Amino acid sequence: SIVTCATPLAMVVLAGLFLHEHIRLRDILAIATALAGVALISLEGLRPNVGATPLHWLEGIATLVAAAVTWGLYSLFLRLITRKQSSLTATGISNALGFFILLPMFIPRGGEVIATVTTRPVLAAAIVYLGVVSTFLGFTLWTLGLQQVSSVSASSLMFFCQPLAGTILGMLVLH
Repeated sequence: SIVTCATPLAMVVLAGLFLHEHIRLRDILAIATALAGVALISLEGLRPNVGATPLHWLEGIATLVAAAVTWGLYSLFLRLITRKQSSLTATGISNALGFFILLPMFIPRGGEVIATVTTRPVLAAAIVYLGVVSTFLGFTLWTLGLQQVSSVSASSLMFFCQPLAGTILGMLVLH
């Protein structure tokens, strides 16, 4: 939840720096206030002396910051592409880049994975679903949303609706 709420702040700051979008102080204050509230709720009850060294805490914080910044950069990358290409093309480009970046991690065990998938059709169907519906369709809709609104609007509207949408879908699907 902290990553989800830190991302809008990173996205807005990066959009101001790289895309020269107008950012008001009240936008940053609103996002920072929301982030502070989520951090207070998420970190309630955690004690630094329970099994984690200060280095572990710093590593965790660095990971949270890195996740927020990389998602912000990814979203800005999509905004730049959609200035000249459709959201479908932008998603295709980003998915292809992701595929080739992750391919070296797959190659060492690729034969074993392919053998497992070919013997279990349900697993193959699940992989196709995750690849097409969850990934390609989901990211195409995200890119289309980014194309329609400013970074401030995207970060404040889309990111803070995720927990609500997740809760509602969880209740409908998992209950």
